[in-house]
Amino acid sequence: MNKINWNKYRELYPIVKERVFLDHAALSPLSKTIVADIRELLEDYSMYGSLKWEKWFNKVEDARVFAARLINCTADEISFAVNTSDAIMYVVEGLDWKSGDNIVSVEREFTANYYPWTSLKVDGVELKLIPQDGGRFRIEDIKKAINSRTRLVTISWVQFLSGFRAPLKEIGELCRRKNVLFAIDAIQALGALELDVRECGIDFMFCGGPKWLLSPLGTGIFYCRKDLVERLRLRRLGWMSVKEPFDFQNLSQPLKDSARRFEYSNLNQAGLIGLCRALQTFLEIGPENIEERILYLTDLIADGIAGKDIPIYSPRNDGEKSGIISFALGEKTQTLYDKLTKEDITVSLREGMIRVAPHYYNNEGDIDAFLRHLS
Repeated sequence: MNKINWNKYRELYPIVKERVFLDHAALSPLSKTIVADIRELLEDYSMYGSLKWEKWFNKVEDARVFAARLINCTADEISFAVNTSDAIMYVVEGLDWKSGDNIVSVEREFTANYYPWTSLKVDGVELKLIPQDGGRFRIEDIKKAINSRTRLVTISWVQFLSGFRAPLKEIGELCRRKNVLFAIDAIQALGALELDVRECGIDFMFCGGPKWLLSPLGTGIFYCRKDLVERLRLRRLGWMSVKEPFDFQNLSQPLKDSARRFEYSNLNQAGLIGLCRALQTFLEIGPENIEERILYLTDLIADGIAGKDIPIYSPRNDGEKSGIISFALGEKTQTLYDKLTKEDITVSLREGMIRVAPHYYNNEGDIDAFLRHLS
């Protein structure tokens, strides 16, 4: 493992002094640096009103550049959204759907990547769901589901319950061969795992900030491949969508020729300042180092669980595993969850399973504290 001073980054998170937090697949704590940046912004607005608006506007643009670097695209392909579903709606509202078209997805997806697509039912667009088996799905089933009327394949990069990590590159190649658009919900992976949207052939990416990106609620990233920007119709149009938004009397302006056109009005500036700091830290550490660290910690968890003869629901093969490990103890699952909560060890209870999700600032001591309570 690369020699990173993980204790340096652990010190950024006050929560480690109060509890063992292993629930980053739910809602993550904020670092001291994020809180300080947001406090500075709020104090500036308190003392100066709009006088320092440009300073913080530029910080949001820094966040755009950092987001682009994180997934290997250009800043012109990044638009900020309120959350994952908000970002998805730009594609739901934007593509020129025809009655009889269909979308291929996966059963038991998290509902943020389900309900937005079902809104197209009134337009005659079918949502086709391929099965999961043991928390996994197969590329072969995606291939079988695609037909001449399939417009888009949309999947979660990592499944919220099993932690199964989809083979993005292979799915991207399949979609290219079939001339089908490829979209991913990245919220259970981005910030934990490396992503190259170019290499994986991804057309659209949707991701909220509060989970693995360690950022405030009300923040999200929408990646739209550059040559698809103008293919998406704008159902939500506002003053910030045009090229010169501060030329208030020019009402005949063209739209921005980048993904910024989707940001039709003022953004959640405070939240995006937090996202900016989080992204800066990810890039400082290195996404490859973060992925290595998280997989190392999840391996410790998996080995400890298996050592107690507890079956693990999450796939643990190379290329399939992620930052999520889920398991169940039958009738004892709720008891264990309550016990962990009482001992200030935070995990999730999902679908009758304990879900554990460490991040880079967790350490071996956190894992040991969790494992000691398993029986």
